[in-house]
Amino acid sequence: MYKSNNTRYTTSEGKNLHFGRRKKNWFVRHKFLLFFVIIASVLIYLYKDVIKVSDVNIYYDNRLISQENIKSEINNKLWIYIDDNYINHLIDKYEPKYKVIAINKEYLDGVLNIYIEKREPEYLVNARNGKFIVDKDGFVIDKFYGSSSDYDSSKLVFINYLRQELNISDVINSGLLNVGLYYGSAGLDNVNIENDSITTQIEDVVIYLPEVNSLEHAKSKVTLLQKILQQYTIKGKKIESINLRFSDPLIKYKM
Repeated sequence: MYKSNNTRYTTSEGKNLHFGRRKKNWFVRHKFLLFFVIIASVLIYLYKDVIKVSDVNIYYDNRLISQENIKSEINNKLWIYIDDNYINHLIDKYEPKYKVIAINKEYLDGVLNIYIEKREPEYLVNARNGKFIVDKDGFVIDKFYGSSSDYDSSKLVFINYLRQELNISDVINSGLLNVGLYYGSAGLDNVNIENDSITTQIEDVVIYLPEVNSLEHAKSKVTLLQKILQQYTIKGKKIESINLRFSDPLIKYKM
């Protein structure tokens, strides 16, 4: 009885032929990817100056100013890493007296133009580690050095808050100190924050103020205070203190 032998034999030439076909098929399947990688590499090499920043210009009052620290941080960086937040951060870090008002990116020339203006001082904050100049946005512009300072303290709202330390470029946007800034923006010239108590003094009248969470809230309390002072001035009554921390203001008269 005849038995068929179905065993397959593969020669070394057959193995090489099979490997060659696999290799060819791989190149066929990925030829578009390889083509894209090659073209992208060539373009990056030819236009390397377009995809990165090669020069930085900083303008104040339409005049070009020199700021080598900022330039060294940005020059030769890829554009994809240079967003508005990063630029604002660098200005705050190296030029805290200024803020960014416009940014222009000339991609083809690799030029970044930054336009800045001076921050306007609004408050003089007496903190635990000294006195600081703060703008209306709660940004700490500079440290105050008394009569040798460039700032006129008589034109600033004084906020006394010895429980907190401040540093240049800090942003005050929460806590009792921020409440003090709200009251300053609402029209009070002097705000004292001590032991969780917020007070001010108008002439010889001590006013106890509630915590507020917005400028509008602070303005409403200041408006109420003005009405009370006006009303009792007309009546000729002498007030020692006004407490606005309750729904109904508490008024204490002088004996």
